[in-house]
Amino acid sequence: IQYIISSATVGNSLELGLKLMGRENEDNLVWIKDNGAFSPERIILCLAAEDHPKLITIEIVCHWIKMNLSGIIFCNSIHLVNSLLNYIRVHPESSKFYPLVRTYYSGQPKKQKSKTLKLLRSGKIKAVIATSSLEAGVDISEIDVCVLLGYPGSRMSLWQRLGRAGRTNTGLVVFIPIRKQRVDHFLAENPDILLSEEMESVVFDADSNIALESHLWCAAVESGFNKNTLVKYFGNNLEAVKKLEKESKIYREENTLYCGDTMWKGLGEAHMTVNIRGENTKKMDAILIGSGGIVEVIETLTQVQSISRIFPGACLKCQDNEGNFRYFDVVSTNYEQGVARLKNTNQKRTTYPTKETKVELLELQNEMKCSISEELPEGLLSVELCTVKVTESVVGFETWNENEKLVNTLEEPISIEYINPSIKFSLNSVAKRYFDLNIKMILDDLEETLSNGNQHWILNDQVEIGNRYNEIKSCPGAFIVLHTLIHQILAALPFLILSSSGKELREIGLNDTNGDLYLVDSSDGGGICKAIFEKF
Repeated sequence: IQYIISSATVGNSLELGLKLMGRENEDNLVWIKDNGAFSPERIILCLAAEDHPKLITIEIVCHWIKMNLSGIIFCNSIHLVNSLLNYIRVHPESSKFYPLVRTYYSGQPKKQKSKTLKLLRSGKIKAVIATSSLEAGVDISEIDVCVLLGYPGSRMSLWQRLGRAGRTNTGLVVFIPIRKQRVDHFLAENPDILLSEEMESVVFDADSNIALESHLWCAAVESGFNKNTLVKYFGNNLEAVKKLEKESKIYREENTLYCGDTMWKGLGEAHMTVNIRGENTKKMDAILIGSGGIVEVIETLTQVQSISRIFPGACLKCQDNEGNFRYFDVVSTNYEQGVARLKNTNQKRTTYPTKETKVELLELQNEMKCSISEELPEGLLSVELCTVKVTESVVGFETWNENEKLVNTLEEPISIEYINPSIKFSLNSVAKRYFDLNIKMILDDLEETLSNGNQHWILNDQVEIGNRYNEIKSCPGAFIVLHTLIHQILAALPFLILSSSGKELREIGLNDTNGDLYLVDSSDGGGICKAIFEKF
């Protein structure tokens, strides 16, 4: 046996295996795809799409705790995890059960996560509110109920989550679609799709220059490489080598020859940069310095997460190791050291960052143009596959305290930079004029409808837009069209490619007159952007 390759539940495991082994056919390959493990019986309930999903979730949790059952509530973001926990804490029907509820997500200290699982196994707590961190790879005891608060973005995640319910006994899975999420709304009306065993395909771009540079850097740090090794494993990509030399990440050992070629060696912690699938790997510790200088790590976040949650002046809300719901003021952040300093606070408030984003085009890989209409062939949509440098800055924040809103400005904005694959969407001047005119006509008709007394609800696929009319009207028509196009792509994506679109793809609009929009992949592999471009 030369290779044993293990795969998650994905739709193209054979293709991935062949790519990893560098093979083009299935000769001398045994593919084990049948699951012989015991599969427990489960009851799966798909509810109608909910306008107030937190409320019905609390009702379900209270009911199972009264019956002495245990369960997991899966959420699609850390913000929703802590928001739901606080809702349980303050709601009159559920507050008495708060001591029996804990949270679980990747940023928590290891000691806290271990304690949560121990309490769940012993029966001392009855509910865990979790993100995808509890989907797989964690050994937990028998779970009676799983609540899925919103569609997780892929069938793989869906099946991993519902697989937590029931082992020896029948398990119950409750899927609560969120009405304002278009995919959730679709699944609520077509629940049979949830039971499909056809999994999405994993995609990544093995030829991505970003990934190639990271691997070359790693190879140089580990053992070094010469030109023959470069050509054999990475192709004759001397441009990537020159770029790494210019950045002082690798260097030539002029006096050392191996197989007749000069060796390249590397400097630094190269392996921390490899990011084939997943978010930016740089971390930020949110720490509380207590009496005697004792440091307590409250959470560990990626830099992309941290710039939205622990900017200076922010209020961080979370559950601690003892189960207490705590509030912290963020005093300062230092991205070079990867540390944010916190202090305890009694001011219960919610903060939202005010951001500015800049995008610099580094490399154009491919481009296509298409006419927006047969009647207007000179009106063109341009779609570009490219590599970009994104600079994301927090320049201020909004503070909500009960019903009061305060706007704050940071004296020194904080910024992070990352280089990732992207798709740029733009319209030429003819197309912009066409859409600006037509969207204005549509909005004028909408304004007339609103002025006729229907101020609150205008239904468009069950989405409330009446009270957002002024915000929509202030946007250029071309921007609305491109924004809608990207949303349609993101809505279709979960059924085609393995992607939690809200996590792996980010829409970025710039504050300029061009109105261009970018869809940026959060991982270096960039397979999702490339796959979208090829299927466009």
